Amino acid sequence: MLVSYYADHRGQDCEIAHMRVTRHHRESIAVKLSSGVPFDDVLNSVHTAATAAGAEQLHFVTKKDLQNIAHSFGVHRQQVLHSNDADSVAAWVEHMRQDTSTQNLVRYIKFQGEQSQYNLKDDEFIIVIASDAQLIGARPFCGPGRELCMDSTQL
Repeated sequence: MLVSYYADHRGQDCEIAHMRVTRHHRESIAVKLSSGVPFDDVLNSVHTAATAAGAEQLHFVTKKDLQNIAHSFGVHRQQVLHSNDADSVAAWVEHMRQDTSTQNLVRYIKFQGEQSQYNLKDDEFIIVIASDAQLIGARPFCGPGRELCMDSTQL
């Protein structure tokens, strides 16, 4: 029998997908989860935080990673921020605006009962959510006298 022994492990140590999320980032995520921020919103804020300088393990976290972080920090989550939908949306928007990685994500919001400068009815609700990358991608299609179609969901 021939055995080869290598003292240094090569491969996964340097692959970003196999690196651990730092304690600081795990704590930051745990704070968001404990304040009731949904997993999808945490993932979106983390994934959009990748910079031109490069990505790190934090930018590749999954829902399973978030579940593990929540478990290790003893976070017992409640999905609803407020029992009133409008209050819940307002709290979510405020949270997004306070987080530097998502502060510009909500481009426009109009609640029911508010007046609008855009010829919307008082009883209509609208929220426009777009990342910087989405707006940059839409620029070639926008301009004076040009219309841009946006997806909408009506409840």
